[in-house]
Amino acid sequence: MKKYSILVVDDDVNILNLLHDMLELENFNVFTAESGFEALKKLEKNPIDLLIVDQKMPEMSGTELFKIVKDKYPDVMRIMMTGYPEIKTFKDAINEGQIYKIIIKPIRRDILSIAVRRALEHREVLLENKRLIERLKIDVIEKAAKIVESEEKYKNLVENSMEGIMELSGDGKILFANQPACKIFGYSREEFQGLFFENLLQDKDEQKNISKQLQKYGNIANHKVPLVKKNGEQITGQISIRSLKDKDGKIRSICNIIDITEELKIQEQINNSKRLAAMGKLAAVVAHEIKNPLGAISNSIGVLKKFLDLKDKDKRLMEIIIKETRRLNDIVNDFLSFAKPKKLSIKKTNLTAIVNDTVTILKKDNLFRNIDIETDIIDDFQEIYIDPDKMKNVFWNLILNSAESISGRGKIKIEVRKKQISERNFISIMISDTGKGIKKEELSRIFEPFYSNKPNGTGLGLSIVQRSIYEHGGNIKVFSEVNKGTSFTIDIPLISGTK
Repeated sequence: MKKYSILVVDDDVNILNLLHDMLELENFNVFTAESGFEALKKLEKNPIDLLIVDQKMPEMSGTELFKIVKDKYPDVMRIMMTGYPEIKTFKDAINEGQIYKIIIKPIRRDILSIAVRRALEHREVLLENKRLIERLKIDVIEKAAKIVESEEKYKNLVENSMEGIMELSGDGKILFANQPACKIFGYSREEFQGLFFENLLQDKDEQKNISKQLQKYGNIANHKVPLVKKNGEQITGQISIRSLKDKDGKIRSICNIIDITEELKIQEQINNSKRLAAMGKLAAVVAHEIKNPLGAISNSIGVLKKFLDLKDKDKRLMEIIIKETRRLNDIVNDFLSFAKPKKLSIKKTNLTAIVNDTVTILKKDNLFRNIDIETDIIDDFQEIYIDPDKMKNVFWNLILNSAESISGRGKIKIEVRKKQISERNFISIMISDTGKGIKKEELSRIFEPFYSNKPNGTGLGLSIVQRSIYEHGGNIKVFSEVNKGTSFTIDIPLISGTK
């Protein structure tokens, strides 16, 4: 297998070294440069497949470097990274430098890995298309239907493409689907033969919009559309369609499909992280300003309680003050946990023990006296790599939330499994309850900082849970039905070394 070469350009040596180490761990040949001029020298001497460049650099900006590279080394894929998202900068980089992707700093390894591999896969497709065009001397896009029928090499290219490719009749019937398309939707080739393209759309009216676009322009490029798989799972696809005439004069369409569901999730996580960071700064200031006078109040009340001989109403009033002071202190501590979270500390951990220990402690609380807790942990999770303290907090918060939603007798079930998502191994955790459920209009807001439907809630518990899962490179979803219950599903990638 070819080992790709990547050139990283950034005037910040620390970031440069960090990206160098990240990419070397992904088994790439990595070159580095601290300026655009140094990068051009290295491009002259070394065959480079991918260029990753910081936008803001002295002497020569990222866009200026991309423009030179686009003209001089057109086969080199180009990714821009920046810590200053600006629309004009993005437009210039896309229009003048024809970059493949923009990555916002700070850069996470999983996001960098996905972007790099997709860029290199896209490069291979472009190079193969270029070789085909040179060999066949025809426009591959306009003659795609004819090539599918007559050229074995193009068939191999279609089958080995990273994208789903379909051939559609004039009325939208699926005539052909390559293996990646079968994998995206979960249908076999034979099952596809009886389907129309509209069967793959969540919104059936979307077919009318697509037909109008094709009639007006003859093609659709990079159109984002909600799709549905054979098993009913909803995904988001990016489609490009071009209408052609075959040798008999019949209208045919070639449709390219990319499943961008995971990419959108990652982008959503990035946006959430930015919002959390902004709110965290505010929470830190507020918590700091409250904690000092609160400490003084608490100490003073302690002294008064010790030396005053209070009776009846005065004594009850003092107890209320102490209780509310402690509650306020807990709220401030939540603020601080949210505003200044501890750094992730990954260790070899017995996840099964964390679940069992948390359940054992919570069962002793009076809140759980009428609640049955069932654990169903099939796989062996004695040696996995996670942050044990943060995961213990995740279980604690979610199980406590479930218990608080149950009135009278009820049940909480905790399931832990291994599963595969896009050929990657994940730990899948589901915590479900038979509580009152969450209203549909509240469901989309439960992870928002400071949002709570509890009288004494701070609205930070689930925000902290979500951030902990994101820090592990995972994702969390919630499903709920009023008066029937709620379930939280957490998927965390298994880090290399986990058994």
